[in-house]
Amino acid sequence: MFKGAKGGKLNGNYFGKRFRQYRRLARLPESINVHSLRHTFASWAVQRGMDLYRLKEIMGHADMKTTLVYAHLRPEALKHEMERCFGDVYLAQRSEVERLRALLGKKEAECDELQREIALLKEVEMAA
Repeated sequence: MFKGAKGGKLNGNYFGKRFRQYRRLARLPESINVHSLRHTFASWAVQRGMDLYRLKEIMGHADMKTTLVYAHLRPEALKHEMERCFGDVYLAQRSEVERLRALLGKKEAECDELQREIALLKEVEMAA
């Protein structure tokens, strides 16, 4: 992610030492470290719409599982991608699912009402 003065790979020990030096000068808490900056960058990138594959490449993660810890930051991304890829078909399917959920809720309410009526009838029969 960072390059050395001559464009080559940056020495991690040198970078860490300089980071700690500047962190002390800025009077920042020790909890702020290079890892927390990487994590913040990754979180912000996902929240701003970067897809996880590109983030994996930028962060240099060998395994996608490492990058998946950021997936929860954009729960709407899956819905958005389905709408983008399948458009009307996906939206039509979603409306049907929503219609069926509403119907199920209505039937459950009717069932609850019938159970209450049965309980009342039983109470009346026992009292008689």
